[in-house]
Amino acid sequence: MNLITLEVLQSKDYGSSVRKCADTSSNLFARKELSKTASALDARRFAEEVTILSKLDHPCVIKVIDYKLGEAENYFVMPWYAMSLRQLFSQQDNSIDLQDVQRIFLAVLDGVEYAHSQGVLHRDIKPENILLGFKDDVVVSDFGLGLQVTHSKESRLTKLSRGEGIEWYVAPEQAEALHNATVRSDIFSLGRVLSEFFVKRNPSGAVDLEAIPLQYRRIVEKCLSFRQAARYSSVTELKSVFRLASASHDRHSELHELREFAITSSSQLTDARVTYLSHLLHDYSDDEREMTSFFMSADESLIHRLEHSEEAQFSRSIETWLLRISYQRHPFDYTDKLANRLKRIFDVLQNATLKARTLSAIIRIACSHNRYYVLRLASKTISNIKGVDLSDAISTELAHLTEIERQTIANQIELENIPIGLRFLLRRAA
Repeated sequence: MNLITLEVLQSKDYGSSVRKCADTSSNLFARKELSKTASALDARRFAEEVTILSKLDHPCVIKVIDYKLGEAENYFVMPWYAMSLRQLFSQQDNSIDLQDVQRIFLAVLDGVEYAHSQGVLHRDIKPENILLGFKDDVVVSDFGLGLQVTHSKESRLTKLSRGEGIEWYVAPEQAEALHNATVRSDIFSLGRVLSEFFVKRNPSGAVDLEAIPLQYRRIVEKCLSFRQAARYSSVTELKSVFRLASASHDRHSELHELREFAITSSSQLTDARVTYLSHLLHDYSDDEREMTSFFMSADESLIHRLEHSEEAQFSRSIETWLLRISYQRHPFDYTDKLANRLKRIFDVLQNATLKARTLSAIIRIACSHNRYYVLRLASKTISNIKGVDLSDAISTELAHLTEIERQTIANQIELENIPIGLRFLLRRAA
């Protein structure tokens, strides 16, 4: 291509520069060139970026129009974009219209999702590498740290660029060594970018979650989990949850969805919708009426899926609910219905601590309402306890009961038929 250089824009820290150029028809382009004094590693990284980009073909990934790799000259040509997302943040002081947030971030997710589907990790996702066009087009650019993973080999570049602020976007495992990066490392970086639409980057690394709109707060929190396993498993999952959150942007619509989830069969819900439901439960865990409505109606298999897909978040939600209903006064007949429901939840839960706290709620309801049926239900449940972990967890919970509550339950149980740890605790109370 015959291009006229209009301006040398910036120097890259790994031996390359970018020029703003125009062709004879005044179309604008960016030409990235490798310096003749670049190191062997810089040259390899440059060639790797060209190789990766030339194989990618997606509207939300920067496109290589022309390139040359050789001893005399190394460059590639891309379309020119109006600004980077970093420049937009600076112009609008992180006060971007919510519709633009959704449009831009979904485009970024589309681009990264496509790259991952082609076996490419980006490893350098940040606002500087997200470009915005004149016609609302958005592309992910700068694959200089990109990793092409194939079945036969992995091409790894181990030198981590230390550009300004890059550490803030890098996942903990990638900060230790660049070759540790995985799909979930890119998801960490995406979480940083999403947070920056609403709050300025904090040099300390912390994100003020309370300043982020409620529907996106849990998404950012999950993306930024220290443990990789606690993040979204794929950009596809993240995109699905983000779409759901974007569609519900007020309390009325979210509560409507929460009620709809409660009467929907678990088999009809995708994993992304279960994850989104977990976020909703967490956000509305202080609303006892809505939480009670959900847990009294929800399919047991859905509760099982919630526990396994979002265990920590789900645990906080259900524990808050259990604590509230344990100390509430309930209509006489309702206590039986509530206890039976708690018993079904107890049966489906796998976490020993959650099972123990559910049982503790049944006992407290029985004792506070002097309801014999509920007391017998709790006694029968304890009599059927098996397994050391569950026995220990229940012992811990029973130790927090009042002396009268423990004595009441102990008097209903044939102590010789239960695990020795529970037997010892209850025998002291009997």
